[in-house]
Order: sequence, then structure tokens, then C-alpha cells
Amino acid sequence: MPDFKKQIQRQNQQKPKKTENSGEKDAQEALGVQIEDVVGEQYLMIDCEKIEDNPFQPRKKYNEKKLQELSDSIKEEDLLQPIVIVPIPDKPGYFYVAYGHRRLRATRMGGFLKIKAIVRHLDMRQLKLVALIENIQRVDLTILEEANTYLELQEDGYTDGDIAKAASKTRPYINKMLRVPKLPKEIIDVLNSDENVLSKSVLFELVPLDEDALKKVWDQLKKEHLTIKQLRTFIQEVGCSTSNTPKKTEHKKDEKAGCSTSNTPFKVIKYNPTARKHDISFTAKELRERGWEVIAELEILIKQLHEEATSGNSKG
Repeated sequence: MPDFKKQIQRQNQQKPKKTENSGEKDAQEALGVQIEDVVGEQYLMIDCEKIEDNPFQPRKKYNEKKLQELSDSIKEEDLLQPIVIVPIPDKPGYFYVAYGHRRLRATRMGGFLKIKAIVRHLDMRQLKLVALIENIQRVDLTILEEANTYLELQEDGYTDGDIAKAASKTRPYINKMLRVPKLPKEIIDVLNSDENVLSKSVLFELVPLDEDALKKVWDQLKKEHLTIKQLRTFIQEVGCSTSNTPKKTEHKKDEKAGCSTSNTPFKVIKYNPTARKHDISFTAKELRERGWEVIAELEILIKQLHEEATSGNSKG
């Protein structure tokens, strides 16, 4: 997958150097023009009225006060970084914004009729990727907005690895964020509220839990504020299992197999997110008395590792 994020960032880090070929050109002339990379990126002056919003841009609301501040800055210092635009396939002479929605709005607000722009030729799928990646770079993006952005990319066929690379995140981070929108409605409502106090760290502790375990932990969180350390301790104390762990059912003692009648939640594999490793620990006695549970957890881990290895090989 082309690294559009880096491409766009590189463009915005370079202040365009004006040459005799730079300057004003009509939008019709710009259509289809291949812009040469000559000691910095060349730009075109495009009519603001011929530039339309990216149809895939999730952001619909803008801070008017900050837009006005940006507009005042453009009036004083000019627009230092050109926006990036893409020709609209079925509308010759018109463009979609790929990168620079705020700059375009601020330029219009300042009364300017034209704006500096760099033309890029992207298909609609690539345009959507650029829009969504730009969206997650916002400082005021909510947790749920970010998670839904990743989910939309996944639904478009991008893998966790593709999304992680484009967003400059780790795969485990993306995997956890993709599970956030699937949390119970009560938690989603809190995330959508203006008084949301749930951090990503808390949510990342919740997403692996199965339905019963999640209810226990959520009920406790509603009663009192827990630090991450306290939350993890509580999860361990109540013996909450993950959604990948089969629910324990009461087993009658089998004298030949040496199985225990105990139905206490049991866990031998713990994932350490800081070290990014699995810790496996059980005693010989636990193996004798609760061997079926130990084996079940190990089988699940082996299956996950096999799937990850297979997925990695297929991409290579």
C-alpha cells in the first residue's frame, strides 16, 4: 500500500519555492498536469469556488474561533503551506480537498478568491484513506471518532497492519481500538457524552473481557474511580476471563483423570502489554488438578500465534 501519509507530510513540510513556472493557472489548465518536483514542490493558484470538500471527510464541524485566527494569520503572512487537491473524475476543472480543509475555509473566510494548491492524482479509495488518516491526526479527536475511523478503514478492506502503518501506530493498538465501538451501549453512551472520563488505558483493559467479566468490572467502575493499577488488580482478583477464553463450567470429579470439582476461575496466561509478551505460569499441582483448563488456554494461544504467523507469511 502506498505510504500516502508520508507523502502528504513531506509536501507540507516544504515551503514551495516560486519559479517562473509557478503562479496563477486556471483550474482547467491544472487538470491532468503532472507537477515536477523541482527544488521543492510547485503549486498552482486555484479558484476557491472550484474546490469541493472531500466527500469522505468525517469532520463536519470546525472551531470558528480557530478558523478566524488562521484566517488572520494568512492575511498577515500569506498561506505558507499549499493545500493538496485531487481532480474530480466526472467534473472537469473541479477538485476535492485531500489535505488542508481548515486552510481552505480560512482562506475563503479572509475573502481570497484563489488558493495555493498542489495537484495529486489519487483514486477514490486512496482519497478516502488520506481523508481518514488526516482526520485521526486532529488533536481534538475523541476516542470513539478515532476508533470508528479505523473501523471504517477495516471495512474497506485494509488490514490491521495497513492501518497501523498509515496511522503510525502499533498493530496491538489498532487491534484494541477496533474493538472499542463493539463495547456495550452503556459504555458507548459514556464515550459520546461531554462528561466522558474513560481513557484509552481503561478501555484497553475492558475490550478483551467476555460479557460476564465486563459487566462485573463495569459495575465496579461505576461505583468508584479506579486507577489503571487498581483496575488491573480488580480484574485479577475477580478472576475475569477474556473473550478468547472459554467459559468455565462445573465439572464433576473424575478420579481417573484427576480433575477437580472446583469451579473457581483460573488463568495461566497473562499478556503483559508493556513488555508485549505472554507470561505463562502454573504449578505441577495445578496441572494435575486442572489440566483441562491449562490445556484449553494453551491451545487458544497456539491458535492465535499460528494465525498471526500465517497472516504474516501470506503478506510477505
